[in-house]
Amino acid sequence: DDPLIMEYAKNIPCRVIDFSLSRQDVDLYVKDGKAMLWDTVLFDVSDLKIVGSFNCGNAMMASCMAYKLGVSLEQIQDVIRSFKGVEHRIEFVKEIDGVRFYNDTKATNTHAACAALSAFDSNVILLCGGKDKHISFDDLKQFDQRIKYCFSFGQTKDQFASIFPRQKSVETMEEALQEAVKIARPGDVVLLSPACSSFDQFKNYEIRGEIFKDLVHSL
Repeated sequence: DDPLIMEYAKNIPCRVIDFSLSRQDVDLYVKDGKAMLWDTVLFDVSDLKIVGSFNCGNAMMASCMAYKLGVSLEQIQDVIRSFKGVEHRIEFVKEIDGVRFYNDTKATNTHAACAALSAFDSNVILLCGGKDKHISFDDLKQFDQRIKYCFSFGQTKDQFASIFPRQKSVETMEEALQEAVKIARPGDVVLLSPACSSFDQFKNYEIRGEIFKDLVHSL
């Protein structure tokens, strides 16, 4: 799906396995909800706990390499069903009364937050903000229709008012979560994806994520 990578893949003295998330005229592809390597079903896409098409692509590549190295399909599929993602990166925390909570504290810039938002279609209650690194948040505007509400906190809290029309500034992440819980309904996603570093209120992004998860588990 990336023309530049396909250019790099020309004239390499080995067999190239190409893959796509949108086409089926390749070696590794998705068909009828299944990840396929030629005619072999690697796994059922619905078994993935991690969200986003890019994560599906990551799982496809990892499974393909494992299979080519001799790992059994049963083992691959067991891992696909059990893997919950890397800690702090769109990490599923818990579902409460039909509301899913995700910890994406590692999103310390706009680009990473955009990747997280692209993983959800709608009904996202976004928690964001942090240390002011004097970067633009304009790229987040493209996801406005997916945002049910934005609660921003930290040094940059007021900068999100021009990004999302449905926005409220608060002082802390805990306050943002409390506000999110008040309006959350079954089917909603509460996503901590700060788009900022943590150093205004936390020692590092990991501690920010740990505190967020503790707060969610205490709800």
